[in-house]
Amino acid sequence: MSLRDSKKFLSLLSKSQARIHAYILYQVPNRNDAEDILQDTIVVMLDKFSEFEEGTNFLAWGLQIARYKIMAYRDKKKNSKLVFDDSVLKIMEEESDIQDAIAKEDSERLSECVSKLPDKYKKYLQYRYEESMSYKAIGDKISVSAQAVHKTMSKIHIALMNCVRLGVSKE
Repeated sequence: MSLRDSKKFLSLLSKSQARIHAYILYQVPNRNDAEDILQDTIVVMLDKFSEFEEGTNFLAWGLQIARYKIMAYRDKKKNSKLVFDDSVLKIMEEESDIQDAIAKEDSERLSECVSKLPDKYKKYLQYRYEESMSYKAIGDKISVSAQAVHKTMSKIHIALMNCVRLGVSKE
């Protein structure tokens, strides 16, 4: 895997790992087992990253891999008292799908809010989240202090949070 692909993978994973982890924890009652499944999922994602189609939903791809890992876990633990009945698992999966839909709506709202920002602020977000630059590095790049970058990023975050909340309250 090239350095560029590694960076791309890590960037996508950092945005999705918490959601994948939450999904696994929701499905697997034992926290240690859930951690093991998460690690196995990430290993498979890394191994198969060359098969991932850029522009498709990385989170959905990761959740699908996690589903297979969870199914393998359940097969292994079939005789355990901790494994849920299939009907309970179905309900849990449906609830997870609802949560996925909510997360997608929130993500879409956030994208709309970002699109309304001035270009200057979009550049800050690009440096920070797409290029993973520190506040100091951003400050060096645009000739301001790290503290000034921090204040600007705080303003951007507050503006985005208010915009997303406003969108939710309209619904």
